[in-house]
Amino acid sequence: LDKLDNTLKPEGRYVVKVDQGIKKRFKQGLVKLDLSGGQVLDALRQLRSKGYRYLVIEELVLHERKDEKYLALERTREGILIYYSKKGGIDIEEFENEVQKVLYKDPEDAEKIALELGVDPNFLKKLIEAFDIYYFSFLEINPLLVSFKKPYMLDIAAEVDSAAEFFVDDWKSSDFRSSRPGQLTEEEKN
Repeated sequence: LDKLDNTLKPEGRYVVKVDQGIKKRFKQGLVKLDLSGGQVLDALRQLRSKGYRYLVIEELVLHERKDEKYLALERTREGILIYYSKKGGIDIEEFENEVQKVLYKDPEDAEKIALELGVDPNFLKKLIEAFDIYYFSFLEINPLLVSFKKPYMLDIAAEVDSAAEFFVDDWKSSDFRSSRPGQLTEEEKN
């Protein structure tokens, strides 16, 4: 923690998050917003004292809540399902009826979704490509902020197929965090 103080910009504003696969972190007080460099250290100490080991520090991206969007990809037997909405953020459940679902079949699907979200279609196409190449089973970006067609992925949750570790060189199972380390579901055990 002592070395960290020298890497933070004195005039910078930051976000500190617990990075342990915990859902609804913001509502549980596990995300600290708009912190100065000195406050970052205090937030880290506070979260560590509660037993959290993995934490993320990011620069704060100022925005309005109304500008938060939602994007998720899920691997299914039928193919990649894309969920998206012009409304996102910590209250995504309130906008559940506005979340659209598309079974991705070709690049035209990505172009339509990108147009609706206001992002460059190449961003979405590359995201889908990475999703496939790296054996993601689920990827959620919430909120997704778009400013001048540039995407800011303010929070991401991801799941990969751990059996794919055999096929990839870019990640290992040990690279990922879990809210239940060492605990497998009955399906995973089988």
